[in-house]
Amino acid sequence: MKKRWILAVYSAQDEEKAQLYRTVFEEHGYGWETDLKEQTLLLADAVLFLCRDDLFDDNRISDAFAFCLHRQIPVILAEKGTVSHMPDYTEEAEVYDASVLSFDDLAELLKEEPVQPEPPVVRRHTNRLAVLFAVLAFLGALWMIVRISPSVMPAEPAVSEVNLSDQYGDAVVQVWSIGSFGDRVYRGSGFAVSRNGDILTNAHVVDHPSSRYCIVYMDHVYNAEVTAVSGQTDLALLKTDQPVSSVLHFRSAAPEKNTPVFVIGYPEDQGKTVTEGIYDGTAFISDTADYEVIRVSLRQGNSGSPVCTYDGSVIGVASAVSTADQETGLMIPAEDCMVFLKDHVFLEEQP
Repeated sequence: MKKRWILAVYSAQDEEKAQLYRTVFEEHGYGWETDLKEQTLLLADAVLFLCRDDLFDDNRISDAFAFCLHRQIPVILAEKGTVSHMPDYTEEAEVYDASVLSFDDLAELLKEEPVQPEPPVVRRHTNRLAVLFAVLAFLGALWMIVRISPSVMPAEPAVSEVNLSDQYGDAVVQVWSIGSFGDRVYRGSGFAVSRNGDILTNAHVVDHPSSRYCIVYMDHVYNAEVTAVSGQTDLALLKTDQPVSSVLHFRSAAPEKNTPVFVIGYPEDQGKTVTEGIYDGTAFISDTADYEVIRVSLRQGNSGSPVCTYDGSVIGVASAVSTADQETGLMIPAEDCMVFLKDHVFLEEQP
């Protein structure tokens, strides 16, 4: 069963009250998040608004309330009676007043409905229709290509960002380092190096005063713990109890200079993103680690992303950007990553 998560929205004056609610929710098995962004809103199983008279005067909070109603995300209003004016909502909206409900009532309201599988006969016919429509669409598209330009056909289709993400992206996670008071969330990227839930990332991604760490995997949030850190190589290892379905493998030898590469990660406030570039391989020595140069535009949040060749082999971990040129990325080479991992993970899945 996946962990259920509550996003809490409140003013700074309500820290003590929020801690009480957090304690109750966590005692009932819910996770607690406070970072008010679209991504966390979408990941939340419900959003708790700790109401006060002026809470909805904040445009960000009123927009978040409207966002929940639009996306049908359940809303829990605590101390609803203290609000003299708040955004309108219809009776059909999933808005609950915590003051008139017990926690058991809330747990029942937020309980996920089991998904009923289709009967085998229906699924079989559905699949046949889907295949038939796909074949017809393919033949129609092929006829149009031949009709429009019979003499111009590419020898080999280019690999799209979508294909790269589909093929290799399931092993890539977003790493959250959540401040002790839940008031700050630092984000980076990471990727699975074993099916047992071992996640490799940068040391500086988890180097924050923090009470807990989480990973976002397959659009769900799971708790994680830091099991190893190397300040010399800027590498860290996280462990989660959630088994992963896909892992990435390291390449045993460095590629040739100017080999095309791609980086999968979570830059800035974006979702999972593929960034293409070129492997340079020039050594770049700094006080924090020994890097190699890649011609890739890395952004904040890409730290810990895998740098891969087009066969999906990892050649390094994206870690920094050159101060002289924002288009020059720096990665920790696979050789250093393997040395670090062999001390902490039994890599029977690695070549």
